[in-house]
Formats: sequence, C-alpha cells, structure tokens
Amino acid sequence: MVGAISLGPGNILNLQLRAYRVDNGSLIKSLSGSILLTEQTSKQMSKPAIEVGYPKAGTESYSTPRCISCFKPGYTAAASTARTQGIVRLAAIVDTDGRLKKIEVMQGLPCGLSEMAIEAATNSIYAPATGPDGKPAAVQVNLEFEFKLDR
Repeated sequence: MVGAISLGPGNILNLQLRAYRVDNGSLIKSLSGSILLTEQTSKQMSKPAIEVGYPKAGTESYSTPRCISCFKPGYTAAASTARTQGIVRLAAIVDTDGRLKKIEVMQGLPCGLSEMAIEAATNSIYAPATGPDGKPAAVQVNLEFEFKLDR
C-alpha cells in the first residue's frame, strides 16, 4: 500500500491510496478522494511537528548544518519486492553536537522505508549550525531521502 495526503485550497484534504501485489508489484486498486476539513481539524494540522523554540536553519542569522558523515538509507526486501519508490521527508533538530534528535516523519513510505530514512538520518553526523553570536546552535531542519529503484 502506498498513499499520499495533501491539503488543497479551501481546507480540502486530498487522499490517494494504491495497493500493489507483493509478488510482482502490479497495481491491484487505486483509490482517491477529498474531505472538507472542519476549522478545528485544520488548526490541528497546522501545528508544527517539532516543538516550538528552535529556530529554523538558514533563518534569523542561524546557519544551516552541514552533513560531514552522511549515510544513505538502504532498501528493505519488502520495499524491493513491492517496487516501492518515493521520498521520505523528515523534520528534526540538529543539536549543538551535530546529532539529530526529535525526528518526525512528515511524509513517509511503506515497507520499512520511513524507518530506513530515520536510521540513516540518526547515524549521520552534522557540523552544527551557528547562531547570531557565532556559537553552535540547535536548529530545526527538514531532510529528504529519495528511494528509487534501478530499472
């Protein structure tokens, strides 16, 4: 199963879902639909995934952390069999020691690929951002991991 959720204009939540056979990766069924969100649900969805209090990397005189030891996530056997491809988007905090903490999946993939992205991100080491004072600072970052099968 592979799915996507997006927020469209006018508080419309768009849903897409595709089911594939595990043995050969062929499409079984594709479903899509839209739901009008209530004002309360819309407010809940707009809350930040990462707790407030950390500046965003690259804003307000904070630099962007640089990956100095980057790990690339691997494919799980289930994802290879299902021919799952796509992008995993993570939000996290890069601490003053260059390690990630408080990782949140913003857009995931099935078959263990979200977990593989989290593992790769967790094992990576970053040169921390610096704040306006020139000292290392913890900042919010967004990370993307693309999973693409060779043909």
